[in-house]
Amino acid sequence: MSAPGGPGPQVAPAYQGVQTGQYPAAALPQAGAKGLYERNQFASITVLVALVYVLIGLTTHFVLFGIVPVFLAVRSFMRKEQLAPVAAIAAVGALVFAVAGSS
Repeated sequence: MSAPGGPGPQVAPAYQGVQTGQYPAAALPQAGAKGLYERNQFASITVLVALVYVLIGLTTHFVLFGIVPVFLAVRSFMRKEQLAPVAAIAAVGALVFAVAGSS
């Protein structure tokens, strides 16, 4: 026990960070860490919309000539998303499928 007015009780090193609110960096989630979808939101949506266009064309033989995947791919490039080239390929693929399916 400590004397009155003296230093407080000694804290074991293992618990010191808990009491002071300081945690090792590895124990806390990183504020900038985002998942693949959050980093490439428009690219992911572009691929999904293009896939839906192609699936509708294959199953119903009703071809959608939509400009939506192209606009989404452009938006993906504007946001400098990592998977923007994949979105562009998916959008062009949907357009080629629509043109080839309509003739």
